[in-house]
Amino acid sequence: MATKAIYEVVSEREIGCRQEKLYAHVIDFLSLSRSEVGILLRHFRWNPEMVVEQWFENQEHLRQTLGLFQATRPEIQRNFSCLVSHQKTVCTICLESFSFSAVSNMRATPACGHFFCDPCWRSYIQAAIGDGPGCLSLRCPNPECKCAVGEDMVLSFITCRNDRDKYNRYLLRSYIENNREAKWCPAPGCEFAIFMKEESNENGADEVKCNCSFSFCWKCELEAHQPVNCNTVLKWSKRVKLNGASDSINWILTNSKLCPECKRPIEKNQGCNHMTCSSPCRHEFCWVCLGPWATHKICNRMPHGPSEEGKVAEAKRRRDMAKNSLDAHYYERWATHDQSRLKAQSHLRDTVKTQQDKLSEKMAQPVAQMQFITLGWQQIIECHSILKWSYAYGYHLPEEEKAKRDFIEFLQGEAEARLETLDRCVEKGVHYYLEAEPTPTQSHFNLFSIRLVGLTVVTKRFFDNLVKALEKGMTDVVGRDAQEGNANRGEAEEREEVVID
Repeated sequence: MATKAIYEVVSEREIGCRQEKLYAHVIDFLSLSRSEVGILLRHFRWNPEMVVEQWFENQEHLRQTLGLFQATRPEIQRNFSCLVSHQKTVCTICLESFSFSAVSNMRATPACGHFFCDPCWRSYIQAAIGDGPGCLSLRCPNPECKCAVGEDMVLSFITCRNDRDKYNRYLLRSYIENNREAKWCPAPGCEFAIFMKEESNENGADEVKCNCSFSFCWKCELEAHQPVNCNTVLKWSKRVKLNGASDSINWILTNSKLCPECKRPIEKNQGCNHMTCSSPCRHEFCWVCLGPWATHKICNRMPHGPSEEGKVAEAKRRRDMAKNSLDAHYYERWATHDQSRLKAQSHLRDTVKTQQDKLSEKMAQPVAQMQFITLGWQQIIECHSILKWSYAYGYHLPEEEKAKRDFIEFLQGEAEARLETLDRCVEKGVHYYLEAEPTPTQSHFNLFSIRLVGLTVVTKRFFDNLVKALEKGMTDVVGRDAQEGNANRGEAEEREEVVID
């Protein structure tokens, strides 16, 4: 039985609280410092059970691997003995000499016992933070030493507030970025994260919706793309580059003319002005004046009889232009629904910010009772996304599956009509009740809310069924394709028998 993905959306504040609970749990269990526990948790991707299990199994190996040295080790004691016995100590970074009294007043030294002055430590840590999240796995500046530098020592040397905020943010984000079951919402500026509790067992994408209203695919982290799978999105993205028309479509718009009969774009890649549209149109016209060729008399260049080589080139040209025309057909509709989706998102933001409050005040009803308008816009956004990717789905259908292609075009037409009805109801309805004078009665507004809720539910049900049908590959249409194929083969066999007889 198919199951939907189960997930949880959490804020940065909740993430911080979860981190602190893990710290407290492991510190209490292993009796280690906070810095040591932080290094262990990040290494084991914030899995406390794995930390405890591996620590008890091979503590010494983990200490060597992660640089969790103890100051009681003999070689470290020797370093400290050498430091005490000398009157002057040299920082091996800046090469300045420091007295023992000056060294003893310096803030910290790593567990390995290598000495560096405070200014050099500060510069080293500041540079590491500037380089990015790698500062969370900082090691001793001595290139031959693997001793880890914990977060307590790092924070003790940070004087710049910007660096401190940046380091703390790296610590916070590591909880998500090193966690296999969590991801940040990819929407620009969003600070929510998603924890996946149970992925779906369906073949399609695991769509998750953040609290910022952005929906995305858990598997590829691109925007939600039901009903197509991630591989189809990748192939389509390569063709249209997702940010605009592909090179071939841009070329069509600037280097082709529309057939006067069927309005499909046609390329002139030969010298002759006698143009013939591809099948099934086959309209013949002049490239210069676009007039019908049958009545054409004067032209700046008269046509010549095509050679065998020219016939091959013409056939190739028609195939290429048919393909480019197909590109333009699907891309135009894909881009149109993408733009409509963005406009609907803009309307939703306006609704949440201003329109709900104004309607609440004008109709003397609580703001909570205006949520049906937000739900309407959210459904419109989802519908445009589904329709948008349904054209990528249709584009990648094999040419021989004509029944499926015809059926999906019928479904797209039905879906667009239903979406248009819902869109018109929301937009015009809200505008009417905001601007109407005198103010409509509450009973009149209640009728509008009932109608909009009903339309939203019906539209959602239709689009849910559309997604299911496409994700299953429209298996109910396969039989029709097979029957048509068998019929065609039967006719061909009958023709062969006639010829043989």
